[in-house]
Amino acid sequence: MSGGESDTGRLKELQNARDVFLLGLAPDERCQFANCSSAEEMLECVRTLPAFKRHSRSRLKRLMAPIERLSITLSPYFDIIGIVVSSRPEWAGVVWGSIRLVLKFASNYMSLFTKIGQLFDTLLKELPRFAEILEIIRQSKELQLLEQEKQEERSRLWPGSADSRTHRRSPFTTTDPDVYDRISDTIIAIYHWLMGMLQSVAGIFTHPDGSAKSSFRVLTGSVWRSFEERFSDWMEELRSHKAALADDLAVAQAKILTDECLARHAARKHESQAAQERVEVERIKQAERRRSHLLYSIQQWLSSPEFMKEHEAASGVRYEGTAEWLWDNKVFQHWRTCEEIGKGNILWVQGNAGAGKTTLCASIVDELKEEPDTDVFYFYFTAIAEKSTVESSLRAILAQALQQNPESIGLFEVFEMTMSSLLGGQRIASLKELLELFIFTFSKFLPKGHIILDGIDECEDFEKLIPAIQCLTSGCGSKNVWHVIYTAPRCRVHAI
Repeated sequence: MSGGESDTGRLKELQNARDVFLLGLAPDERCQFANCSSAEEMLECVRTLPAFKRHSRSRLKRLMAPIERLSITLSPYFDIIGIVVSSRPEWAGVVWGSIRLVLKFASNYMSLFTKIGQLFDTLLKELPRFAEILEIIRQSKELQLLEQEKQEERSRLWPGSADSRTHRRSPFTTTDPDVYDRISDTIIAIYHWLMGMLQSVAGIFTHPDGSAKSSFRVLTGSVWRSFEERFSDWMEELRSHKAALADDLAVAQAKILTDECLARHAARKHESQAAQERVEVERIKQAERRRSHLLYSIQQWLSSPEFMKEHEAASGVRYEGTAEWLWDNKVFQHWRTCEEIGKGNILWVQGNAGAGKTTLCASIVDELKEEPDTDVFYFYFTAIAEKSTVESSLRAILAQALQQNPESIGLFEVFEMTMSSLLGGQRIASLKELLELFIFTFSKFLPKGHIILDGIDECEDFEKLIPAIQCLTSGCGSKNVWHVIYTAPRCRVHAI
């Protein structure tokens, strides 16, 4: 933003602060408001208020002392506004007039008038040192003008060779506008704060219709509790502005110090980020260790039999081209692509012993694994005791589900909760737990896929698995689509 645009924007901010103050007054109050051309005029108006005529000169002097101290402190502040905004002196007149109005309202209640003086003294302790700020800005402006003159002279003597980087920079020159803009914005923000504070104090002494409150109403009302809350907010806001000015003035006075501060800040930020990264890396490592430990615990709890040996053996004896006829089979194609729950999701491959059903299953598993975003689970029943039961197949298939979905937090949590000793879990999963986990896992966490079961005639209790398979292939209340294929004697392919 250019300097002219900045000045226009800040003038609008000053106008807004004035307008908000005036609109906050009732019509009768606005009639009593008038700008004061100077702090001296404001002080003289307050000294001559009718309520002060009955007080001695020494008493009046004590009452006026905090107001005079405030006017001395604020006078250079309005000079700063005149510099940073290039404005007319009317904005000082608005504040002096507002202070005069507040003190006029308070003049009928000497105890509260005294407290306003104490309020001003308290604020004085927190107000920035405007006289010092004014001196810094004036010096910076003078340096800026001098620098501009030098630039113009260099441009005249050596056209095209002027380089602002070859001469000393003032903190408030256009080469470093951010600091100047921040200081200017804070100065305007203090104006908003000052007008808001005066409006709030004025409201203590007046009715909504603009008439002054009675002495009894002011002295006995609950105003002072809410006033204390507002006062606390004022002080916090003022301290914030003061701190902001202090930081920016430090930048303006010493660019080198600024660079050092920024470098330290960057180093601290870098170190903080590095520390956060280290913490995050360690957190991830710990999470991985916990998950690895949990996975190991779940695997121990599932106690899965070895399931890859039969598949690798069956795949190893396949001849090239084996089962390719099946990929074109319409029944198989319908089963493979069916997306309708409960219709053609189960395929039964029949064949005599030694007809190659196991090799066919291995071919189907390898073929289906090539499909993207599809899970494939399998189990080969054998005459071996540990691989001849429904319980064995469930342990193996659930172990595969964990192995193929290592990033599924929900899946891990379900397994962890089921086996947790805190919730009565056992050291080894029971058949009931396995069946429920099988249905829950495949209907809730895994969207779609295929389950291949070979040699169900070798399974001693396959009837225990039929309800679970029927539940999966019929949807079980979910939209997941699962296809199940299993083999048994007699060679025929059909959909069930």
